[in-house]
Amino acid sequence: MILYGFIIFLIYYLIYQFYPRYIFASPLDYVNQLDLFLLGRNIFFLPFFILSLFLFIMFPVAWGIYFLSSFGKIKLPKGSEDFYPSISIIIPALNEEAVIGDSLESLLETNYPKDKLELIIVASNSTDRTVEICEKYQDKIPMKILTKSLPIKGKPAALNHAITEASHDILAFYDADLEMEPDTLHFLVRPLFNENVHAAVGNIRPSNWNVNWMTKTIALEYTNHSGAGIFTEIRNKIGLSALILGRNWCIRKDSLKKVGGFDENCLTEDLNLSYRLMAESMKIAFSPKAVISEKVPTTFKSFKQQRERWIGGYVQNVTEEMEVPKKEVIPNMIMITQFQPMVDFSIFLLIASLIFLFIFNQVFLFMWFLIPSLCMTGVILNGIRKYGQKRFGLILYYPTAIFLNTFMLSLQFKRKKTTEWEKTILE
Repeated sequence: MILYGFIIFLIYYLIYQFYPRYIFASPLDYVNQLDLFLLGRNIFFLPFFILSLFLFIMFPVAWGIYFLSSFGKIKLPKGSEDFYPSISIIIPALNEEAVIGDSLESLLETNYPKDKLELIIVASNSTDRTVEICEKYQDKIPMKILTKSLPIKGKPAALNHAITEASHDILAFYDADLEMEPDTLHFLVRPLFNENVHAAVGNIRPSNWNVNWMTKTIALEYTNHSGAGIFTEIRNKIGLSALILGRNWCIRKDSLKKVGGFDENCLTEDLNLSYRLMAESMKIAFSPKAVISEKVPTTFKSFKQQRERWIGGYVQNVTEEMEVPKKEVIPNMIMITQFQPMVDFSIFLLIASLIFLFIFNQVFLFMWFLIPSLCMTGVILNGIRKYGQKRFGLILYYPTAIFLNTFMLSLQFKRKKTTEWEKTILE
């Protein structure tokens, strides 16, 4: 957060230094100021002048594009209404006796043709009643229960093992505590009707959003990016791939095999896979109507455990991100949409604007950079409208969101060493 504040303040300082310092400057004033550089006076600062001019234009235009892109809907391929391919659903379930039964009941409620579904439960190394509970459902839905002990511990290794047992060409991945809606699976696979789409991700909502300040703050965050919310939608609308979130997503089996499956030494196999797919120019689409619900951390302790792994995986995947084609990397860096405090930008733009209004008396710059702040706020409100079930009261948790985002930023300087299968303990 401090870094973002410094960058924004630096932008303002550059503009303050190299633009006419009164409210209604005429075009001639700008030309005259540029003439000073061309005449050799302050020629050393010409690059800074050009940079400030670029940033002066870029900020309002970029955020304006994001704001406008947050309206409207994502269109699914025409003809996909009757697209019902066979799917292998893979669920890693290590000692999940407390939730696996409810998840299987949720799956039974799907309106997707049961004869086109295959359920693969990976219960390797489970020591509780997970396998016993799953066996009770084998006569209700085609199911394989994998219990073979694996040489490498961890979720990625378990998923790779499941892929070898999958019978169908499309694979869907869920966690063991899923709460699926009847039409989730159909909406999830519909983008794959387009042969140029290799994977698709759906939306995730917190089912326990109303427990306390922590869950409400996370609910606000989910409407932005952690639950494949408004920023995932914007990414797709401006031509970028979505990022896989580890649950509620599907992929063509051939595409997954082409990139080598899951990296078994990675903390966040989903993010790692996203970058490797993008490196091969494989499109990842977003299907917002493919909705599931899940429980989120209710205490700071469980939140810390979860985000240490997320951020550790992000830091671990920086190398993979550099392999993505430039046409994807540059917008990614501009949007900063992976584990970053997007909401902080709106706050700091507003604070920096007020500083320059009251300290430097720059009303013109205040108004100009108020535009990105308002656009950013508009994007967040659109996220709540579309992915937060119009619970606009969540906007009141802006301050706690900044607090949690600051904490997440600090985690980038810590390295998590273990890659073993680790569940977030929801207290």
